[in-house]
Amino acid sequence: MRRIVSVLAGATLVAGSLGLSVGAVGAAEEYDFAKQRDFWTGAAQVADFTVYAPSRKDIERAGLEVGEPPTMSSLQMLCAGDWTVIASFDGDDVRFESDASLTLTQAPSSECMDDVGAGGAPPSPWSFRALGTTWRAIYQGCRNIGEGQPDPGVADCAVADRVYLISGQIASMGGSQDTAVRVEVVGMTRPQIRRLIRSMEAVR
Repeated sequence: MRRIVSVLAGATLVAGSLGLSVGAVGAAEEYDFAKQRDFWTGAAQVADFTVYAPSRKDIERAGLEVGEPPTMSSLQMLCAGDWTVIASFDGDDVRFESDASLTLTQAPSSECMDDVGAGGAPPSPWSFRALGTTWRAIYQGCRNIGEGQPDPGVADCAVADRVYLISGQIASMGGSQDTAVRVEVVGMTRPQIRRLIRSMEAVR
């Protein structure tokens, strides 16, 4: 299954205008959580919508890594004049014994997001409420499937290999536009997904 990969060239472009080091918006040798917080603050300053960040505690509870590479963050202008905010978290550090991953994309519209394509598996949709809106989740398939093999249904895919695409639209909190949010998740349980999304707070 394809994952969104942040384009760090776009991140480098915006780093100077935000007064941040490149390390604040991309994986770098001295990457730490303080720089990650700098990224969220800088993104909130330039975006025309309310930017939301998940809590560090719930990121770690899901087995995702917060303060070291390969965590990547970037700003991309996929729609003219509008920044798209992308943050990716991986769990391939041995300390967490997890190879889960999560890519959180926020924009003024879903049209200002990369196309992840359609999964080949039965979608098995589900939904839940969080942050005042209904989030819709679709099973996208099972990772590590052999070349040319069809994706199994969700019941035949181990939780650690399930790929979900979750989307929601959060009403504006002082921004000029609502926030369209997409969360692409690999290897996380439904309770972990719900808890992490519910932990998101507006960046001031």
